[in-house]
Amino acid sequence: MIIKIFSTKGGATSAVNYFLSKKDHKGNLREVKPEILRGDAQYTKDLDGLTKKYAHQIVSGVISFRDNETLTPEQKEKLLDDFEDTFIGSEMKEKVNSFFVEHYDKGNLEIHFVINRVAIMENGKHKHFNPFPPGHEKLKDAFVSLKNEEYGFEQIEEKAILKTKYTGAERKAIRSGKHNFENLKTKFELDKAMREMVKSGEVKNREELIDILKSSGHTLSRIGDDYISIKNDNGRNMRFRGGIYAHNEGKDYQDIIDLFKEKSKTKIYCRKTTLQTYHEEMSKRVSFNSKRYQVEDDPLGYEPVSIVKVDNRSSPISNQKVSDSKIEFELHSKLTNKNHSISDASPVFKSSAKERLSDALAELANARTPSETAKAQKAVAMAKALVERENAENKLRLDRIYQPITPKLH
Repeated sequence: MIIKIFSTKGGATSAVNYFLSKKDHKGNLREVKPEILRGDAQYTKDLDGLTKKYAHQIVSGVISFRDNETLTPEQKEKLLDDFEDTFIGSEMKEKVNSFFVEHYDKGNLEIHFVINRVAIMENGKHKHFNPFPPGHEKLKDAFVSLKNEEYGFEQIEEKAILKTKYTGAERKAIRSGKHNFENLKTKFELDKAMREMVKSGEVKNREELIDILKSSGHTLSRIGDDYISIKNDNGRNMRFRGGIYAHNEGKDYQDIIDLFKEKSKTKIYCRKTTLQTYHEEMSKRVSFNSKRYQVEDDPLGYEPVSIVKVDNRSSPISNQKVSDSKIEFELHSKLTNKNHSISDASPVFKSSAKERLSDALAELANARTPSETAKAQKAVAMAKALVERENAENKLRLDRIYQPITPKLH
């Protein structure tokens, strides 16, 4: 599983229409009809009227899975709950609209999402909201890693090394071949030629790369720590950023590649470190939301659940043992109540209060007038109080079933 954020400047209308279209991005008929998992398509598009004054009206992206990665309907629901609690906020998600659509037309599960970048406040006013602000990558990567562990999926490995950085608009233009960038083709072809020379060993470091560019008749307008700009007499200068054009501490390209390979061999997913990163980044989001929107989101975001594979089945677990710096997990082997089996380890009590809250939130999302909004907000508040009381009662019931179990350390 991985989360990708698209480069989008338009409103929600075009994104929603594409997500629900019978045809894919190539114009081919989808083999599997898109399915709405959560949200209202028309309401999502209607919010363009509120966000049209913003330079960025929505965040659009996809939660993508490998061919062999599947989720049950219950897991999908929990994933979307945890996604919203993490990237929007447990309280903010009542004020920010999101829309999720399931695709299977590429042979694998993809959950596309649109989030309107506006928070609708209780007083009827609205403020700009960005669920994926600059620097969001740490939180996103931690969330993805924790979810991959929970579902028993392989962790995503970063394979890019010395890769040239293009903007989202440039990457989209390169893929489509249709654009208004005057020098993009020249830039792409020159970049490809330089990377081929590095790959063949003809150019060993950035110093030699600069010499090659100069000797081939190019004038370098500026050289920065992570970029090289080439003068263009016919238009805007071409800037090559990252990868082979960065300073890279003056190291030879092969040394950088070798170091990357060595780190990749020793890199092991660490749940403790990932959880720490997740909670640190969540605290920043909660603090920001509190100051700007006067809400008190849950600082934990959601509570990640570890899993262990048993005969190709994933079972939730809660205690762990440490061995040779690798974290391994095991199922609870003993329960205080002898009448309960392994399948009873995580009892789920039917929640009428949560169903009531879900209905109230849906009513709030579909409210069109101030009076409807006020009525729905009151229903949400009452349902929340019931959920809190029900959670407390369930906790007492769980405490009667289990006794605390101390993790074993070896």
